[in-house]
Order: sequence, then C-alpha cells, then structure tokens
Amino acid sequence: MRSEHIPGSTAGLGRRFVAITVDWFIADLSVGLIPKISNGERSLATSLLFLIELIVLTSLTGSSIGQKLFNLNVVDFDTDGAVPVGRVALRSVLISLVLPAVFSKEGRGYHDIICRTKVINA
Repeated sequence: MRSEHIPGSTAGLGRRFVAITVDWFIADLSVGLIPKISNGERSLATSLLFLIELIVLTSLTGSSIGQKLFNLNVVDFDTDGAVPVGRVALRSVLISLVLPAVFSKEGRGYHDIICRTKVINA
C-alpha cells in the first residue's frame, strides 16, 4: 500500500482534486436534468447544489460523494473527530469561492486551516 493511502494519513492533493471535480460534475449533471433552465440560471443552480451537497453530506457522513468514492474523510484537525456543522458550512463556502487552490507548505488548503479541518484517507 502506498504511504499516501494509509488510513488516517493526510490525503494527497491529486485524489482530493479529482473528488471535488466529481462533486462538481454531479451537481452540474443534476441541474442539467432540469428542463428550460438558462445558462445563467444553470451556473447559479450548479453552484448552490454543489454547496448544499458539500454541507449536507460532509456534516452527516464526513465526506462528499466524490470523497466517498476516493475513500477520503474530512475530520477535525485537533481530534480527528466529526466536524461541527457550522465549520463544515464555512469550509464549504470557502471551497465554493475556489479557496482550495491556495495551499500551505504542509499541503493543507487554507479553507482547511481556517476551519481547523483536514482531509484524511479513510
């Protein structure tokens, strides 16, 4: 087993990027099923559905659909336990603002640093 896939270790950036791409694709595909929606409305609806998916699923299960597919979990940085809903919501909003594109030297996104969370291998 490769070291970056050891359960409990910090998840690699590649798998995290693919997971968030899967989440965005699912939101966009879902919105695309709505008939008679304009491009502007579709963009907004995709963003909102993406945000809702992140907040609801991460709060309830510790990971989004994309993260589940790649065996990733979002946990509290200090305790490795569940993250309170308010911090999950803030983290999700920051992700929606494309803050994940900015990473620290240790490989954590600033959205995770601000919210005191980390993404680990399940």
